[in-house]
Amino acid sequence: MKSFSANFAQCPCITSADFLSIPESSVYEAAFQKNAALAYSNRHQVHPTLSQVCSDLALLDDALAHITSIRKRLSQKRSAFQVFSNKLKALVSPIRIVPPEIFAEIFSYLKGDYRDKAPAQARTETLLPTHVCQRWREIALSTPTLWNNIYINGSSVPKSVRDSEVECTSAWLSRAKDCPLSINLRRSKSWSKDYDFETDGAWNVIFDMLLRRSHRWQHAILLSTSETDFSGLRNNLPLLETLEINCPLSYVEVAGNAFGIAPRLSSVTLSRESGIKILPWAQLKIFVIDSTLSILESLALLQKMPNIVSFSTQISNGWVEARKSVNAPLQMSKLESLSMTEIMPLSVDGYLTYLKVPSLKSIKIIGNCPLNAASDDWAFATISMIQRSSCSIESLEVRSAIWGQSTLADVLRVTPQLETLDIGSGNVYDSGMAAQVLVAPFGICTPCLAPKLQHLKLSYWPPFEPQAFVNLVESRWRVAPEGSVTRLSSIKLIDIPSVSIFGPSDLRRLREFATEGLDIKLNDVEGRLIQIGSTSA
Repeated sequence: MKSFSANFAQCPCITSADFLSIPESSVYEAAFQKNAALAYSNRHQVHPTLSQVCSDLALLDDALAHITSIRKRLSQKRSAFQVFSNKLKALVSPIRIVPPEIFAEIFSYLKGDYRDKAPAQARTETLLPTHVCQRWREIALSTPTLWNNIYINGSSVPKSVRDSEVECTSAWLSRAKDCPLSINLRRSKSWSKDYDFETDGAWNVIFDMLLRRSHRWQHAILLSTSETDFSGLRNNLPLLETLEINCPLSYVEVAGNAFGIAPRLSSVTLSRESGIKILPWAQLKIFVIDSTLSILESLALLQKMPNIVSFSTQISNGWVEARKSVNAPLQMSKLESLSMTEIMPLSVDGYLTYLKVPSLKSIKIIGNCPLNAASDDWAFATISMIQRSSCSIESLEVRSAIWGQSTLADVLRVTPQLETLDIGSGNVYDSGMAAQVLVAPFGICTPCLAPKLQHLKLSYWPPFEPQAFVNLVESRWRVAPEGSVTRLSSIKLIDIPSVSIFGPSDLRRLREFATEGLDIKLNDVEGRLIQIGSTSA
């Protein structure tokens, strides 16, 4: 086969054009140089040359048109070859030999959390790999762990669950094969308060499908009404680890012992309107209850759970009742995290009086103290419990509480291991005094309260001293290299009316700290983030 260049060279029009040359003559060469008119006797010599040149131009135009045509065909052919080359490269691309297990692991990062309150979005993210190419779709559909989160997607019509949910749930269960299941039947906010689950055909079909597979439940968020029958779950929850029960309408206590035998169950959450009497209490490590309990009821719950690690409760008063019925102190040797929401004033004070928690690391208190009150008894009760328990508190979060002049200092003296301090919304305290107490003195051997503090959150409460706050931040950020004070990692100030409470020099210093790497956040009363560089909220 002849080469392209050889064939190209043998093209008649191109060969002829290639041999063309500009005619030469002394007659018009001299005229060109002098830009002079030709003598009349020489004019007849130009006409034949001009005729030949015009003929040569036409020949060159034909050759160029031929070359343009060839160029176009070659460009088209090159494009075709490029497409073919890309396909060949794709065939030998390293991604072609990536094991399906690697793709499955990558796809797993798109999978939503089973606790997601927007199940439609969680589903969409899981479905993304199935819409890229056939291979990805095959891998995704054959990976059971991508499909084992089962959600009920609330309809936009308040009184029903869409029939398509039945088909969707069935498809996801089929794709999940024998994989452990995480199910979320949390009530959609769009459903009306008088929603009757028992009369919804689609809901009942889905619920029955899931009940038949309860032996595969690993995590479950369930709805409970007065008519819900959980009896089929008894002795059929071998894999269940976490359980959350929600009552969408009014208070309902789960009857029977459906959840009494669940060998792996370690975490239980009960919503505001739900209750349950029979659980494997002794094995529980995490327990959250949003229903309001008296001090006695809450302590009685704790007594059932000797291995509890994290406990969250809402308590009302009833201190006198508890004093008559509980042997103080109640020792919870494994409890590390305690969260209390006070429904009635002074409930926390009485509650903490009965506890001895040597392993406690985290305390969260949401108070209910009127703004015109002057009691900081919660702090003295907290200090007393810490001293009685000899525990090392690493995290303290307090909201809606009254702080006396020396309360913060007193608390910090008994929490030398404190790493996180959160004085959130609703607290009544002297913010200027707090800033002074929290300032870390510069020096290697100078004593300091909370020397290991790394995360600090404060709420704005007038009168506020901007310079004292900035000085506090600097003292905790620019610490002595070899000193005993740990460098602050994050600082957050919330509920501020406007960034204008800070002067230009204060803002400049805060920007410097942020530039150096300190995580600084300022939030207004609506929770919106305020840029340190802005001049207004």
